[in-house]
This record gives sequence, structure tokens and C-alpha cells, in this order.
Amino acid sequence: FTHVSDDSDLSESGMSDLDVGFKVHLFAGSGLCPSTGVLLALTLPVGADALSGDTYLLSPTLAFDWELSSAWALGINVGVTAAIDNRDEQTDTFRWAASLGRTLAPFVNTLRVYVEGFGEHGENVNLVAMDGGVTWLIAPSIQLDLSARAGFTNDAPDVGGALGLSFKI
Repeated sequence: FTHVSDDSDLSESGMSDLDVGFKVHLFAGSGLCPSTGVLLALTLPVGADALSGDTYLLSPTLAFDWELSSAWALGINVGVTAAIDNRDEQTDTFRWAASLGRTLAPFVNTLRVYVEGFGEHGENVNLVAMDGGVTWLIAPSIQLDLSARAGFTNDAPDVGGALGLSFKI
């Protein structure tokens, strides 16, 4: 869900485009070397008319995670986004994210809270935002995510939220 307003007091709210994807774990981390994976996401242009990019986007990402302690973790992601149709209408972008998360152990080992800063930059976009949320490991291979976000630049949605479901195969 996304809410966007502009300087003319016009605003739009509704569902944004849908991302589907997968993550492949490449190798485990040790010491200063992070656990590393590759994510590949496909954005489907199914959002509300005013909130949809109206194009299919492919987003490969490198994910690096460091376990700082038994409860704390740091994550850094870097990637690109490119249109796979309508190439003349979409400028490719560089994406980044940095997150800090904490497991709620010893109380509940299956819950984790996090804060994350993220951005997307290209010729026609300068998006910087922050989100925070909670993840719940429902079962060893099923995770539910709930988050809220706020944008800091004109290109970022003002506020929004997300609900995610992940399966480990």
C-alpha cells in the first residue's frame, strides 16, 4: 500500500506494483566475511493506475549479511533495476539498502525487528526512504514480514506499508 502527495495538494493512495522473486544463498559468512546471496526480483505492473510503473522490471541484487552477535545483524544490499519492456520509457537505476536487525531472543527466537535505509538513483529518479518492521519465522521455511516506510525525497512515496511472505525451498 502506498500514499503519495505533491505540492499541489493532490494525493493518491492504493496498491503499488507487485514484486516476486527468489534468493540464492552463495556462501556462509565467517568473521569479517559476510554471508552472501543473490536476489532476483521481477516487478509486475499490476498497481493502481497512478501508482504503477506500467512496465516489467528486473532487479538483480547482491545481499551481504553480517551476524554481529547472537541477537544483532547488519545487512547491505546493492543492485540495479532495468525495464525488460518499454526500454525507451524507463531509465535504469542503481539501488542500495542498509539494515540493522535484532532477534527478540531470549524471549521469542522467531521474531526479529529491523530498521532500514534504502535508495534508488538514476537519471530521472532520486529516491531515499526508511522503513522498519518485524519478521516472524512461522515455521523453519516460512517467514511473514510486516513493515512501514517513510520517504525523504520528492521521488519517494510519502508513507507506505508492506506485507510479505517468504518460503524457503
